[in-house]
Amino acid sequence: MQDKGLFIMSLNSKRLFDVLHYKQLIYENIETDNLEVYMFDNYEVLNALFFKIEGGAGEQSENISGIIREVEQNFIDETKIFQFSKHKKELSAYLLAVNNEYYSNAVFERHCKNQIFTNLQPKLKAQGIMNNKSALIELLVPFLLAELAVYLWIYDSGQYVNIYGLEKEMDILIAIQNGKYPAFSRLLNNKVPYHQIQIPTDANA
Repeated sequence: MQDKGLFIMSLNSKRLFDVLHYKQLIYENIETDNLEVYMFDNYEVLNALFFKIEGGAGEQSENISGIIREVEQNFIDETKIFQFSKHKKELSAYLLAVNNEYYSNAVFERHCKNQIFTNLQPKLKAQGIMNNKSALIELLVPFLLAELAVYLWIYDSGQYVNIYGLEKEMDILIAIQNGKYPAFSRLLNNKVPYHQIQIPTDANA
C-alpha cells in the first residue's frame, strides 16, 4: 500500500496561484507516494462574502467552482481533489465533536476565536476587527470548526501519513494533539505530522 499525503489549501488565499504555478516544486518536497488535495468549497463562499470580496453569494459560488476546476486541471493528473461539501456524511461525527466542545468548553471557545484572529490577519483589522472578542468573529467560527473536523478525521481514520500546507501548523491543532482537550482523545489514533511547504511568492510577477 502506497503512503498518502493530504495537501489542505484555501481557495481564497492570495497564494493559490503560486501553488498552481509551483506545483512541481510541491511534489518534489512531499514525503509520500501520493498527494491528494482537500478544499473547503462552500465555506470559502461565506469567507468571501464576509470580507466583501466583489460579488454576491451566487457569483462567489460560481467563482469558487471556477477555481476548483482550475485546480483540477492544473494539478498532476493522478491527484485526487476532495471538496468538503462532498464529504459531509463521513465528517458528520467529527463536526459534532468539535461543535459540542466549542459550545460546552469556554477554554476551547476562546482558543478557537484566538486562532481565527491570528489566521486572518491583516484581513480582520482591515474590517475594523481589532481583537478576538469582536462579535463578528463568531461568524467565522463554523469555517474553523469544519477545518478542525477534517483534521480529526485525518487523525482518526489513518488514511494519510502526512499533512501539507502553506502556513505553519495552527496552535489549536498542536494543543489538540498534545491532549489539552480530552474530548478529542478517542479520535487521536494516528500521529500525522504537518509539513509547511515553502514556495516562492512571485508566481504572478
